Amino acid sequence: MTRFETEVHEMMQYYGVTEKEAELKAWYDGYLFGSKEIYNPWSVINYLSKGCIPQPYWVNTGKNEILEDVL
Repeated sequence: MTRFETEVHEMMQYYGVTEKEAELKAWYDGYLFGSKEIYNPWSVINYLSKGCIPQPYWVNTGKNEILEDVL
């Protein structure tokens, strides 16, 4: 288990939702920071604080203006 996985596991234990680990991993694991695979921290925090309901929490965190310029 990586450090990031350990931290997420400990958070889930704290909130008593370890049965949701597979769901959380399926939705929010797999982001790359350099060569390290990590969870999306914004999404993990929102997932836990909103009752473990998987949603694309990152959708409203940035603007698409750069894409408009490119296109």
